[in-house]
Order: sequence, then C-alpha cells, then structure tokens
Amino acid sequence: MDIPSLRTLIVDNYDSYTFNLLQLWGDEKSVKNVVVIRNDQFSWTKFKNHVLPHFDNIIISPGPGSPKNASDFGICAKILELDNIPILGVCLGHQGIGVSFGSDVVNAKRIMHGRLSPVYHDGTYDNTSLFLGIPSPFCAVRYHSLVIDNKGLPQQLKISAWCSEDDDDLQEGLLDNKPPPKELNTIMSLKHSSKPIFGVQFHPEAWFSVCTEYGNQILKNFQVISHLFLKKRGVLFPRPTLPQSITSLSVVPISVNLPRPSISMTFPGHILIIKELDKDIWVEPSIVFKRIVSVDKSITGKWWLDSSRQPDPQNRFSYMGSTPAFSNSFSTSYSTHNKTLSITYSNGLVKSKKLADDQTFWDWMSDIMSHFNQRIAGLRILHNDGSLENIRHRLPFDFRLGMVGYFGYEMKLESMPSCSLPKENSDHSFACNSPDAAFVFATQAIIFDHIEKRMWVTGLVRDDCDVSASLNSIDVGELCSITGFSYSDFLSWVMSTEKKLCNINAEPHVVSINNNYKPSSTTIQPPFVPDMMSDSYIKAIEKSLQYIYEGQCYEICLTTQIRTSLQNRLSDICELYQRIRLDNPAPFSAFLYFPTEDVAVLSSSPEKFIQINSEGVVEMKPIKGTLARAKGCVCSKVEKCDNGSRCEEIREKDDARRKHVLEGDLKERAENLMIVDLIRNDLAQICPPHTVEVPDLMKVESYETVHQLVTTVRGKLCDYLDCVKAVQRCFPPGSMTGAPKLRAIHLLNELENNSPRGIYSGCLGYVSLQDGYQKDTAQFSVVIRTVVVCNGTDISIGAGGAIVHLSNPESEWQEVVLKSQSVLPRIRKYTVSSKNDVDPKKKAHSIIDSLPGNSLLTKTGYITVGTGLVTLVISKELYIFNEETVVLLAFIGLMVPLYRVLRQPFNDWVETQKNRVNSILDQAQEDHKHAVKERINTIGQLSDIVDITKALFAMSKETAKLEAEAFELKQKFAAASEIKSVLDSWVRYEASLREREQKALASHVMERVMAQLRDEKTQQEILIQSIENVESEHHCVF
Repeated sequence: MDIPSLRTLIVDNYDSYTFNLLQLWGDEKSVKNVVVIRNDQFSWTKFKNHVLPHFDNIIISPGPGSPKNASDFGICAKILELDNIPILGVCLGHQGIGVSFGSDVVNAKRIMHGRLSPVYHDGTYDNTSLFLGIPSPFCAVRYHSLVIDNKGLPQQLKISAWCSEDDDDLQEGLLDNKPPPKELNTIMSLKHSSKPIFGVQFHPEAWFSVCTEYGNQILKNFQVISHLFLKKRGVLFPRPTLPQSITSLSVVPISVNLPRPSISMTFPGHILIIKELDKDIWVEPSIVFKRIVSVDKSITGKWWLDSSRQPDPQNRFSYMGSTPAFSNSFSTSYSTHNKTLSITYSNGLVKSKKLADDQTFWDWMSDIMSHFNQRIAGLRILHNDGSLENIRHRLPFDFRLGMVGYFGYEMKLESMPSCSLPKENSDHSFACNSPDAAFVFATQAIIFDHIEKRMWVTGLVRDDCDVSASLNSIDVGELCSITGFSYSDFLSWVMSTEKKLCNINAEPHVVSINNNYKPSSTTIQPPFVPDMMSDSYIKAIEKSLQYIYEGQCYEICLTTQIRTSLQNRLSDICELYQRIRLDNPAPFSAFLYFPTEDVAVLSSSPEKFIQINSEGVVEMKPIKGTLARAKGCVCSKVEKCDNGSRCEEIREKDDARRKHVLEGDLKERAENLMIVDLIRNDLAQICPPHTVEVPDLMKVESYETVHQLVTTVRGKLCDYLDCVKAVQRCFPPGSMTGAPKLRAIHLLNELENNSPRGIYSGCLGYVSLQDGYQKDTAQFSVVIRTVVVCNGTDISIGAGGAIVHLSNPESEWQEVVLKSQSVLPRIRKYTVSSKNDVDPKKKAHSIIDSLPGNSLLTKTGYITVGTGLVTLVISKELYIFNEETVVLLAFIGLMVPLYRVLRQPFNDWVETQKNRVNSILDQAQEDHKHAVKERINTIGQLSDIVDITKALFAMSKETAKLEAEAFELKQKFAAASEIKSVLDSWVRYEASLREREQKALASHVMERVMAQLRDEKTQQEILIQSIENVESEHHCVF
C-alpha cells in the first residue's frame, strides 16, 4: 500500500499548533507531498479550480474562535460540502464538521487547555476507524473551550470516541478500562455515515500524543482510509509528485533542498583574529567591565552578554566589548512606525534611511550579515610572538563577533502575518522611547570561560582600504567593506588590553557574592507605578478568562510596565547593573548601552529564547510556571527559631516542598505544555518537522528568587535559512504572547490598552559571523526581569504572566509583583540613594536661597550686617568670650557629630524592629487568611461567612496596623527619653562645673586680698593713704 505518495493539503486556521501536524508524517521524505495554506489565502473559486484538483485528502487544522464565524473558519465551511475527497478535522475542524451537518457548538462542561484526559472509543478492530490498532482508553491532550452538542446530533454523524468530564486529569498511571456511556459524555471524535469525513476534538499532534505514537497511528489510519477511498474511485498509485507551482503555495517551504542565496565578493575581505591569554590570567568579568569596558568613550555602544549565574549548564561563556573609534564599527536603530533605519558610525557620524515598503529590518539585517559572511576569509590564531596561524582545533564557544543587541516586542509587526499597528494609540511613543530594534556591530570582544577560567581577546580585521571615502555611505556593501580594525590598530588594542588585564590580575581583588538576597516587599512601592494598577490588571485578567471561555484563545500572556521618572539623571548606569547582577544572577544577564539613543538595557533574564549553534541545531527553552523560593526564616510559631542550623534546615525543607508543589501543579503544567506545543510549531517552520524533539519536559530550575518550570525543544535548522530569518519566523517569543500566537497578540492589544511593550517581551543577544569553518550562529534570551533606562531618568520594568482557564486573578497579580521583585528592590534602593546624594553646588544654592532677601545684593547685606553686629558685641564686651563659651562650643561640637553618627544606626535599628514586627504581623495575617479560606471551603453553605470573614480580616488588619503604630510610637518615646536623659546629664554636669569654677575664683580672690593685707609695705601704703584722705577731708571742711 503506497501511503507516502498521497498528496495532502493542510488548511491552517491561523493556529499555533498547525505545523505540529507535519511531525506526524515521521520523516523528511514523507512530507514532500504536503502543502500548508491559510484559510483565507485564496478565493473559493480559485481554490476549487486551481488548488483542490492536485490533492488526495485534506486536513482542517485547529484554530481560535468558532466555526460559526466565517472570519475564523474561512474556506473550510465550503470544503466540508465536498463529498469526493477524504477530510480530517482537528479541534476547530472537528467542530466545523458538526456545524456543517446541523449540529450545534456549545461551551464545554469543563474547559480543557493543555490538559490530559482518557479517551474511549470502539474502533480498535474496525478497519474503517481512525482508531484501528489503538487501545481504549488512551491518553490524549485537549485544547478547547467549545464542543459539539451531544444532544440532537444528526443521524449522518456517528460518535466514534468520547470522554467523561468527571475523570481526574491524568499525569501518569493506569487508565480505567471501563468506558462511560458515549451518549452522555463529551464527543471526542465523529465520522460521517456515508462520506469520508472524520473529526477529532483532541489534538493528535500534541507532544504527549506524539510520545505515545497514537497521534502518528491516527494519521496513518486516515491515510489508509483515504487510499482505499481513492482506489475504489479508480485513482492510480503511486501518486505523482506535486508540481513546483503548487508546492510554492505553501505558507513555509516543506522542501529543504533550497540553497542559501550567494553574494559575490566585490570588496576587500576580513579575517577574524583571536588570541587566547595565558592560563594564569583570569580576571572576574565584573572587574574587567568596570575597569576597561565601561570607561571606554564609545559612541556606538557598550555591551556585555553576561552569564552571571555560575555554575550554570545553560551558559558557560560571557562576552563583552565596546566600539572604539579606530575599530570603524557602527550601531543601528530602527522604528517600525516609520520604517526608519539609523546608523551611527564610530566616528560620531549618524545617517538615516527609510526602508522600502516591501523591505523589513529583518531583511536588511539578514542582508548585511550575508555580505559580511561572504567577506570572511577565515579565522586566525594570534600567538605571543606576533605570528598568525590558521585555526587547527575547534574553539569551545560559537561567538565570532557580529551583531549584538535586541529586537523589541513591536518587531512583531514585521515578523507575524496579518499583524498590524493597533487602531488606537498606534504611535508608540511612551515613557521609555526606545527604538524597536537596536544593535551594535561588535568588531572586538573579551571572552570568558567560567568553567576553565580562561580568557580570549578577538577582533575583526579588514584589508587596507580608504575608510574615509566610504564613511558617508549607507550602502550595505560599502558599510561592510569599511568596518573593522586595521591590522596595526588591532595589535595595538590587543597589547593594550592584555597589559591592562595583567595589571588588574596582579592586584588583590575581593569579588562580592550575595547569597542572602531577599525581595524587600510584596507590593510595588513608590516612586514606581504600574501602567495598570492591581484593580485594572485584575479586570484585564477577568476579560482574558472570558475570551478563553469563548474559545478565542487557549492562553493569554498579559503584562504591564512598572515605571518611574527621576528628577536627576542616574549617575552610573554601569554600576547599577553590577548591583542588579549581584542580587539576581541569571544565565542570560546582559547590559547594553546605546549612547546615540541614550538607551540602556539591564537584564537578568533566566529564559533562553532561541540558540542556533555551529552545527545548525536550534534550541528553545520556554519558561512557564513560577513559584517563589523560601527565603529568610520560615519557622512557624509552633517551632521556635534558633537563627542557626535548625532554621536553615527548615528553610531548605520548605524550599524543596515548594519545588515539588510547582512540579505537580496542574495549572502551571498546562501553561508549560501549551507553550511547548506552540514552540514545536514555531520550530517546524524553520526546521524539517521530523527533527523537532523535546529532550527535557517541565524540569524545575531554581534561581535566586523563584523556582520555574523549564522545557527544552530542539530541531535542525533548514539549510536555506540564516539565523536572522530563523529568529524572525519564531518572533515574538511564544512564552510572552500566548496561544494561538497571532490571535493572542490581537487580543493583547486591547487588553493592554494598545500600550507598546517596547524592549520588554522581545529578545536580546547576538547573531554571529561565520569564520570559514562553521556556520553563522545566534543566541537570544527573552527580555524579562529587565530594566530599561531612557535618557538616564525614565525607568521601566515589565512583568506579567500567562492567563489560562485555571488562573486566579489575585494570584496572577501577585505573580506580577513577585517577578518584578527580581530587580525592582535594587533599582528602588539605588534611585533613593541617588536622590540623597545632593550636589554640593545645589546645596550651596539652597543655603543662599534660605537667607532673607530677594536678591544676592540684599542677602550679602544681611550677612555683612550680622557679622558686624557680632563683632561689635564682642569688642564692646557686651558679650564676654570666656570659659563658659568655650565649654558650650565644645559641647555643641561634640553633640553634632555624635548626632550625625548615631542618627542613621538608630534609625536603621528602629526600621529593623519595625520590619520585624511587620513581618510577624504579615505572617499572622497570611495564616489567618489561609485559615479563613479553609473554613469557607468547609462550611460554604453558610451565607454570611464571607461578610464575617471580611469583617474579621479587616479587624485583624486594623489590629495589626494599630500594633505596628503602637510599637513605632513606643520606640520613638524610648528614643526621646534616652536623648532627654543624656541632655539632662549634660546640663547638670555644666551647672556643677560652673559652680565649682565660681567657688574657686572667689576663694582665689579672697586669698590674694588677705595676703596683701598681711604685707607690711601694703599696710604702710594703706595707712599713708588713709592719713592723706583724712587730711584732705579736714582741709575741705576748713
């Protein structure tokens, strides 16, 4: 039986799982006669007359919406009117079969997205059944909110598979072989009584279905049924290969034999030169960045692709660099709104051009990388003696310089079909007005191997040419020809860098390690304000849940931006990034700074978007499912904390418990599986479908603040695609949109008030050059846990989460807050400290402004008059500068610094005590809240329990607030009493000191008088003076 030659048409209803159907064919050869078209790609007349005659059977794909809506189902409704071709409908296609033959589609009793159910059927031994050779029941993955109504099913449609909505969701284990009655349960499969039309509600192409091989078996059975149907009609086998005119209609080429376009070399070439530093030279990347890269006055940009979380199997290497003027590099920025491309040269020149209407930035970047790759003459090793040698061994890393930067979320406008600017607020000007894409062409780099502790320096060297003659050009070919070092400049840079590294290596260094990072708050605190406050965000979640209920989406990744604008420019953005990476190390941390646009990106992303290695292996690692780690003391009230090993043991046990909870969480696993199948669909568009695999499914990875569910998906890149085009076809990251991707993006425009996400939700990384020995490579992370700083003052941080049917709005908002805490506390602390660092010049001006007077002249007059009055009072002895004054000044001089020294520690102590009490009270509130919720679940029949609970919670909250205030007042009173006691003692001491001094002075005066009176000479003088006084008085009388 010649099954592989059957010519199959798949009609895509704009679903994110359609291309997973291609994986059911099993190998490359078997899909050569398969074509995928969109449901609105052709008019019905053109389809029926020019496309349909070439095919033997049709598969109608899953999709969002309802088959009742023509915009959702397209030409599929007309296809189901045919009776001369076998048809298989999947999910939406299955529902369309029911609607076409008179049944109704209704909301499911239980919405199932990314969840497993046992499916029962009666076709194990039926040669005309899709389920021939498949046991009953078997496990299947479901993605649907709507179902065909089991009531009033037309006679020509027969139920061939069904499931019960009372079964528990399956994770693993044995299935119950006792089938429920199919007439009373959810229809999982139908077949027409006289036409070769079949439908399945579940997804045979989902990963779990592929793993069990039953998805492949269902397709094989459909192909056998199609073969028998066609053979009865006299169709000859084997079937002819589809003509190129038909295969070219496919949404993506199924054939993988297309060559890459070639470019003739008409300009001077380049060589890549790399030098491995001596083994005894190792300097921590943070120190190198601070001492060498960050201080470089680069005009085009600075960058650091930073694997700050070590050891980490995902990312072993870090890369950093800048673009000095003599490297003849450039940076690019692009706006999708006006299609304007700007290029900044390393000499400061800026040129702009508008791309053609049929050209995208992806096309331009692919073109320029192709031009560079055509000019690379090879890779050379630079030895210590200055000699160059062709590379003889494989380097342990794939990075060979090239484009380093980001694609912002708005680049979806040029990567997704039918994706356009929102109708409202289409101008994406917002607080952080960053380009939609920005890259710097890295002509040099310092490379770090964190495992082997080795370092390399590398650069791109051009053949000698007249650079100045081409600097004004924006032509791709000429731009490539002038980029790169001259050989002499490269050697100078290598020697200078190596000397700096040797000097730094000889210095003693202490590398900061932060193992005690704790998010400082469970709320978003001022001065940061989210674009959507909690109530608005929760309303958006509720609306998302309604869309999911209606079948518009399986999953919606809702987000918001948290922003602030500073009065003063951040003093050192590089230092701020150093602090962020210390608090929250991640395998895909990164720092980018583009001086021309004045945009900085500070990322602590844990999620790999896409990686393409030198062998063409494509890997994506979506993260879906997040739970906070146990941090600090988690000892319960019952178990007294020892603040030591016992406390740490309890924390570790609680952390392990949380990890286990996440691993088995039904909602989180459903989220992850939905994105896994979406990413398989993305990879099937850039890889031969049979090469796509999932080696690691839902593994828990632990980071500084959270546990997360991570899955690895791999494939082999098609030969005709380069890295830029591969990234384009998978962009934006499915973990940041939802599924189906295109419908989710349209819904998110509305749910997020048409606010552009900017850099957040895009991807960040590099597209590397070829080196003559290996293909071009790329690696991008998803832009999450990331701070964007524009103009040095406007700060934004994005956060969000996937909304599925099982989502709880309050919990989803708390997840937003939790994710923001990975970077928000450090930013807030840094910005607050920056505000406290007052500029001396401004401080002087504030002192002058505080003086009386309306002008500088009057203020000077007041100062002069005041100084004169003080001088007059002292000179006229109206105030005597005596010992008391000295004591007073000394006392004041002692108290002022003492106050300054003790003020902050005392405030910190008070704040610590307050936070400790607040923490205890918060825990008490959480315990109380948990107990109340359990009580509600137990006695849900009581109508007034909610009001009572609210009252109790409000009373508890008020009590906690009053206790906190009382504690704070008590501490303030104690502090004031202590200060008063100190001041009183000083006053008593001063009074006693003054009294002793006065007594000593009086005693001294009396002793001197008595001593003089005892002196005979003094007595003689007193006697003579007395006689003279008597005689004078006597003379006056007479």
